[in-house]
Amino acid sequence: MFKLIDSHNKNHYTAELQEMFSRRKRYQLSLDTGAYDHDKSVYLFFKDPKTTMFGCARLNPSSSKNMVGEKVGLFFEGDEAWECSSLAFDIEDNHPIQNDPEQFEAHCSYFYSSLYDALMTTCATLKIKKLLFFNTQDELDDMSFFGGVDFDRSFCIDEKNGLTLAVMNADERRKQFNIH
Repeated sequence: MFKLIDSHNKNHYTAELQEMFSRRKRYQLSLDTGAYDHDKSVYLFFKDPKTTMFGCARLNPSSSKNMVGEKVGLFFEGDEAWECSSLAFDIEDNHPIQNDPEQFEAHCSYFYSSLYDALMTTCATLKIKKLLFFNTQDELDDMSFFGGVDFDRSFCIDEKNGLTLAVMNADERRKQFNIH
């Protein structure tokens, strides 16, 4: 189950935030730690002690400092959009599930479908109507394969939640728009 961590409750989740920042740094996501983590950031944090499965994602509103900056206007006009970035997922290397492809795939599918559900719930709670996924191609591929969400397209509408989703490949766009 995902925990929603924001400026209102982050004092209750200091251990989770420390673990998240530590793991993001370990997985080369440290470039976006700090400058894009601020009071308006919202985090989804997932940890399963039985499998050591860990995951997280960060959401930032376009009105505050975010990785895409004003380039979000290329995707959305009007209402404020939010960016979903710094996605991380991990199961410890020495966990037995790593040697069982069926169980590994089942847990990956569970994580990514749960992430999507948590994002939809978070968007509904925060009244977010436009969400831009700013992730690497590997992350987008994993979300598509394991989570059953079609991230091969630039835009899609989640009719059930009234949400417009857009995808920006971080690998390509960082180079194209000189985003650091």
